[in-house]
Formats: sequence, structure tokens, C-alpha cells
Amino acid sequence: MVPAERGPGPARLALAASTVTVVILVLALVAAGRLIQSISVFGSQGLAAYRDRIDHLSVPDIVAMKSAHALQAPPYAVGLFGNSRSVEISGSDIGLPNGVYFNFSVGGTTFSQSVATLEYLSYQGKAPKLSIISIDNHDIEFTGAVYWLPPLLFAHRLMNPMPYHEMSGQPASLARYWSLSVTDAVNGMRGQLQDLFKFLRIQQMLRFATDVAVDAERPRDRYRADGSRSRGISADNTNLTIFPGALSDRYARRIEQDLGRLAKLQAGGMRIVIYESPIHPALRQQIEARRTDAVRKFRDNFLAACRSNGLTCLPAPEFTGSLPWADCCHAPPALLGRFIKALL
Repeated sequence: MVPAERGPGPARLALAASTVTVVILVLALVAAGRLIQSISVFGSQGLAAYRDRIDHLSVPDIVAMKSAHALQAPPYAVGLFGNSRSVEISGSDIGLPNGVYFNFSVGGTTFSQSVATLEYLSYQGKAPKLSIISIDNHDIEFTGAVYWLPPLLFAHRLMNPMPYHEMSGQPASLARYWSLSVTDAVNGMRGQLQDLFKFLRIQQMLRFATDVAVDAERPRDRYRADGSRSRGISADNTNLTIFPGALSDRYARRIEQDLGRLAKLQAGGMRIVIYESPIHPALRQQIEARRTDAVRKFRDNFLAACRSNGLTCLPAPEFTGSLPWADCCHAPPALLGRFIKALL
């Protein structure tokens, strides 16, 4: 008697269903991403209605959208890179017209993301002639991984490691570099995957692309044609607090690698200026009184690494006056704009 053939067990069926689900979600994400990147949002031909709802998108998708815009435009003379501490600086704040200046900053991103974005633009032949990069004040100690990186650029980074030793005190090591790069990539993708399986990120993309209604509670033209984000406060925030984290050795290695990458880009002919983001003047004494030896050492090592790489790195500007700050660490655009204008 011939035994009946057994079909696939429950475990295999579950695995197959999971695989198909993942493939469908990834394809949907890619398709939605291509859709929003094809929409003209920034520049003189950009549609203001779409700029009104950029905040519907996730951080990685805003980074990708700004990068996609740069690929469709002539290289900008001046580009500003950073996060929410620099995203409000418009061309009018620094005296530059549309088409000359673009703000590539995206709230919630890190210095490493700014470097990755500039690296990507450089490989595409679209890097600004002058790139000004905001790095979070070292007393804030805001660290994090890269949120968005095209696969080919990630592969290129793995094949072209940058040595580190000055800031971390550890010798260059290919194994350590790969470990750091892969770990950062996994950390950067974790939140995106979580949103993907909740369908949140795809919903955000589709809402951006199809929702023609503008939320009445949000001011119009939240984003401008030059990539900057309009300011929504009119009074100084008197509840000023800072919550410093901890500068890890891993963060020091990552920053040193980033500086090495910027040095390579600058050697190709572009000009790069890095500045440490400012702190509210009312907090200056408090910050100096509680500054740790670790922060002092990190700042000294950071500046030393800048010098050894031939990069211009500036300390945080100190502002005075009565213009309103959103909080401890987001300076008024007019003040920060004057500082940046002097760097041109």
C-alpha cells in the first residue's frame, strides 16, 4: 500500500505566507516611494499644496524626497544640511534666491545622515559647491544612526572603510568598521520596518500623494520652495530644559568616520563647513557648570579630527537679543541665518 503524500506542514505554510506578505509590503513601499519622489514639491516648479503636507511623511521619506529633488535640479551653490535646528533657515535669511540655495535639513536626523545625503549627492554629481552642515551641540549629546541610504551607497561604504583612532582611541579595524556600519544600518531600519508592518509608512505616503485637503489648524506653506520649514512660534519659550545623553565610544567612531568621508568629498573640489548648533543664551552658564569631562574631551577630539582632515569646524555661535527661541536648542532663524550668511 503506497503511503499518501503529505502536504506542507503548518510551519511551512506560515513561512510561505510571511514571505509573500513581506514581498508585497516591500513592493508597495517601493512603489509608493517612487510615486512621492516623482511629484514636484520643491523649487520654482514645485506645488505648494504638497509642501503643506510634507509632515504626513516619515523622516526617511522626507530625506529621500529632498535628495530626489536635488537630482532633478542643477547643483546648488549653497546647501544646508542638518535637522530641526537648521531646517527653518530660508534663502531670505541668508540673502540667497531660489535656485542658488537649498535646505536639505530634515527634523529628527543626525550628523551621520547629513554626511550620507551629501555623499549620495556627490556620487550623482549634484553636490552643492558649498555645503554647510549643522552638528548637534555636543552638550546635547544627540546621537543616532542613518535613516535613509540607497542600497548602492551602503554597499560602497562597506567596501570603502574609513579608519578611526583619534577620537575613540582605538586603532583602525576593518572588522570593527563593518560591525559598526551593519549595526547602524539595522538600527536605522528597525523603526521603518515596524512602521511598514503596521502599514503606517505606506499610509503616510498615500495620504501625502492623494490628500488634497489641507489641515486648517496647520499654517499654510509649512515648507518653502527652498526646502526650509516656516517657523510657528511668536513668543520665547521660558520652559527651558536640556536632557543630555551619553557620548558613547561607538558614537565617537561613527563621527570620526563621517569626518573622513567629508574630507574625501572636499578633496574632490567642494567646500564644506561644519558648525556646532547654538544653545539658548539663558542656559549658557548652566551648561558650562555641569559640562562633563567626557564632553570636553569629545569636543577637543572632534576639533582635532577636523583639523587632521582639513575640515573647517566652528564652535557654536553665541547669540543675544530678544528674538523668540522655540526651546533650549532651536535658535531663531534670523539669528542663525546671519551666522550662516557670514560663512558664504
